[in-house]
Amino acid sequence: MPGVTMNYELHLGDCLEVLRGLPANSIDSVVTDPPYGIRFRGKSWAVRTSKTAPRTG
Repeated sequence: MPGVTMNYELHLGDCLEVLRGLPANSIDSVVTDPPYGIRFRGKSWAVRTSKTAPRTG
């Protein structure tokens, strides 16, 4: 979009610890993912051992 600057940050960690460290009224959107190793409708979610997201490019 011309003339629009989009700034974003990704935070990884315990949600309560991360949220306590953020300024009040500083969050516009939250995207979550269920904990690793849980089951849903009899199916297992993918399990990762690393806490870092893979980088592409």
